[in-house]
Amino acid sequence: MDTTAFQELTVLVVEDSDYYRRLIITNLEAMSVGTTEESVNGEDAFEAQQVRSIDLALVDLEMEPVNGLELTRKIRRDEKSADRELPIIMITAHTDEECVFAARDAGVTEILTKPITAESLYKRIYSVVMHPRPFVEHETFVGPDRRRGDCTEYHGPDRRLNGSSTE
Repeated sequence: MDTTAFQELTVLVVEDSDYYRRLIITNLEAMSVGTTEESVNGEDAFEAQQVRSIDLALVDLEMEPVNGLELTRKIRRDEKSADRELPIIMITAHTDEECVFAARDAGVTEILTKPITAESLYKRIYSVVMHPRPFVEHETFVGPDRRRGDCTEYHGPDRRLNGSSTE
């Protein structure tokens, strides 16, 4: 497990469960992550990302008073956000299609399913750090490009016209 790319990272862990927050931080320390910050809810996390330089956020879905989806939307769209392009890995036990789509549409970069393992956490962080996706800002969506591959042959009704249209 190559963790040299993680040594300079500052990771914000946003988790209301003391147990899970410690578990995540312990795994990050084992991966040689440079600095870890922690918040117990989305409200505190938004404030933290305004005053500290954060490279990546690991965010629990269900928290009060501001949950992970609300935090993601706020980071992506609020004019006070310090980094709209902050990579966000959503951590959740809810893997139903509705929840996954809601996270994707809020602008989450990756989803990590509970219970987490050191390997699954490493793979998600590695993916985000080593293979970042382009960032999209549109009136209906702000976040990483939801497409994971080149799709140059798509000719659907919402395609982007780039001068190479076949019509």
